[in-house]
Amino acid sequence: MRLKVPVVRVLKIIRDLAAWTTIPAFLSFVIADQIFNTKYGGGPHDGLLVRPALFEWLLVWRNWSLGISVATALISIPKWRSLIGLTLTLTYFYFAVTTY
Repeated sequence: MRLKVPVVRVLKIIRDLAAWTTIPAFLSFVIADQIFNTKYGGGPHDGLLVRPALFEWLLVWRNWSLGISVATALISIPKWRSLIGLTLTLTYFYFAVTTY
C-alpha cells in the first residue's frame, strides 16, 4: 500500500511538468514555422535537391516542437495549460491548412 503514494506523487509531478511545457513548445513550433515559411516559402520541396543545413534544422526544430506540444498536452489534458496549448495548436493547424 505504501508504494502507491509515491507513484501517484510522481505521476502528478510529471503531469504538472508536461502542462507547463505545452505552451512554450507551441510557441517554439510557431516561431520555427514562421522562420521556415519566411525563408523557404510554404510550397512543396523536392527531396532530390541538396538542401541547406538551416532548412533541415528548421524542419527538425518545427516537427519536434509540434510533437512535444501535442504529446505534453495529451499527457496533462485536464489542466488548463494543456487545454490552451492544444486549442492553440489545433487553431494554428486550421489556419495553416485553410490559408495555404
